[in-house]
Amino acid sequence: MMKKKILLVIPSNNGTIAGCFYNLYIALSAQKDVTVYTANMSHISNGSFHFETVLSIEEKKCNYFTKIRKLKEIKKKYKIDISVSALVSCNLLNIFSKCSEKTIGIFHAPLNQNKILGNITYMLSYVSYKFLFPKLDKVFCVSESVKSDVLSNMWIDKSKVDVVYNIHDVTCIREKADEAIDPQYEYIFRKNILLYVGKLYNIKSPDRLLRAYAEIKNRDVQLASTVNVVFIGKDVRDTQKKLDVIIETYGIQDNIFFIGVQSNPYKYMKRATALISPSKSEGLPGVLIESLLLNTPVIASNSSLGVWEILGLKYSKKKCNHYALKGIITSNENVLDSLDDISISYDDKKMADAIISLLHDKELYNRMKKAPFLFESQITPDIARKYII
Repeated sequence: MMKKKILLVIPSNNGTIAGCFYNLYIALSAQKDVTVYTANMSHISNGSFHFETVLSIEEKKCNYFTKIRKLKEIKKKYKIDISVSALVSCNLLNIFSKCSEKTIGIFHAPLNQNKILGNITYMLSYVSYKFLFPKLDKVFCVSESVKSDVLSNMWIDKSKVDVVYNIHDVTCIREKADEAIDPQYEYIFRKNILLYVGKLYNIKSPDRLLRAYAEIKNRDVQLASTVNVVFIGKDVRDTQKKLDVIIETYGIQDNIFFIGVQSNPYKYMKRATALISPSKSEGLPGVLIESLLLNTPVIASNSSLGVWEILGLKYSKKKCNHYALKGIITSNENVLDSLDDISISYDDKKMADAIISLLHDKELYNRMKKAPFLFESQITPDIARKYII
């Protein structure tokens, strides 16, 4: 039997998207009738994920046109049947290097998230959505909200667009979660922990969590003293300096901790009281899935339909907090606010309400921890065979 040859065009071997590709790589490699190749378009020497590659271009060592040529050569040499890519740059590389294979582009977030990269990048993305991405044979969207955004912005046949959730290595996540936390952080985790995991920048809105905690302290100093807020993730564009202003303004520095990038965030997720996702815009927030796989309840802003899909709730426009089996969805009204905003907003107050309800209501909290995570069945390796092969 002839094996199907699949090429993964990965943006890098480091970061969130690299992790998504790595899980797909492992799932496809386990199929007996498939040979998987990878082309790394920006190899980082100390990257978090190791792929067996047929093409690996060192970070910033090659111009775009050379990448197209090299990728096309790889597709011809290995007689690729299916090529899979993600993000604007690699989706375009996949299109421009197309030979006779089926091309699949994966879209992880709404188009408007590219605005944070600057006007030029956003306009290039916009033009690509209109004129270039429709040339893909299939478009996979990681949530219903991303699919809706694609159909609104891309001139493409609807039959070519599907919702395909990101695969997660559930066993690996749970095994890593059992590791001990670093001794230097043990004293922090003796209190209730509100955990933020992700890059520190405006679209993720870490400032909301700080102001929500400040609101809790305004209402109940004793309750606030039982809580530590922990941030895991890379500081982008000196965001932490702006966060420090909020911390100093409200005098909450004794309970706020930034512990940087962690190679294993799962051991902290498992020991957290709740994971907080205060984002303005998301596709399918993977940290929510990872936290819920570890039975740590989540509190998430209404940043996308993906949040509702993960938590198993029917979408509602009501501004109140929405309670699910394993978490709470809070409001996301002030999507245009900035990191410079000090005053506590409606969104901050609703997030504070949700946090207080989990801390006060032990019965509710324990029920959320013990409830089954129904979305888990949607993120298994079977997805690879169903949609790609």
